[in-house]
Amino acid sequence: MPPSAPPLIGHARTVQLLTQLAQRQRLPAATLLTGPPSIGKRAVAGALARTLLGVSDAAALKRHPDILSIEGSDQVGQREVVVKLLERVHGRPLVAPVLVVMLLDTDRFSDAAAALLLKAIEDAPPFARFLLTAVSADRVSVTVRSRCLMRELTPVAHQEIVRGLGARGVSEVAAMEVARLSGGRPGLALRLAADAALL
Repeated sequence: MPPSAPPLIGHARTVQLLTQLAQRQRLPAATLLTGPPSIGKRAVAGALARTLLGVSDAAALKRHPDILSIEGSDQVGQREVVVKLLERVHGRPLVAPVLVVMLLDTDRFSDAAAALLLKAIEDAPPFARFLLTAVSADRVSVTVRSRCLMRELTPVAHQEIVRGLGARGVSEVAAMEVARLSGGRPGLALRLAADAALL
């Protein structure tokens, strides 16, 4: 992960493994990250995307021309949104050696959208890398799962969350309380620490 990126809270082994695979050009076309809400799936996917694209922070990642992103939802017409995004997958990257396609909450994709995703992964050009997230692997199509490198993210240790919040300027007392309330979910811990009303 680029040194200027804010440190992730937890999941160091998963990030290290995926980063090493990316650096050795051994990362498969699709990677699926699963785990409960706010566990850190998007953060890990973002860290991997930054490594693949060679950018240092989340703001630069959002502006990068070689990243495509879509979030699963229950909206009508999602299939058409997925069609438009996946049409761009075969267009060569503009700056980086790879094109990163982030598919968030894949378990909320409609059956029609999931079928399109499967075809896109199967027909992916060699420069495309799909990063998928889902709460549960069981909610993702078996055929899609069979084409992914899968990593399940589990709750992060209390002390890791305390250290991560401390590195972001949260007082030790507040960090300990937030870590206790978060149930090992870094995303929830960060939201609680940033919003006193939630506490």
